Amino acid sequence: MEKINHKTPEEIYEALGFNKDESQRQEKAKQQAEDAWDRLPPNVRNLMLMLNSSTI
Repeated sequence: MEKINHKTPEEIYEALGFNKDESQRQEKAKQQAEDAWDRLPPNVRNLMLMLNSSTI
């Protein structure tokens, strides 16, 4: 393993292989979130959209 002295977190993650499957993980998480949103009843989605768009 490379020495990690004076390396950025991104360089350390790359050296350890943590970023290897990150794009697939993000795509899967996005799809799961969209599927969960689509399964909500329309009235719940509308309420959530109203609450997010209002400035309280």
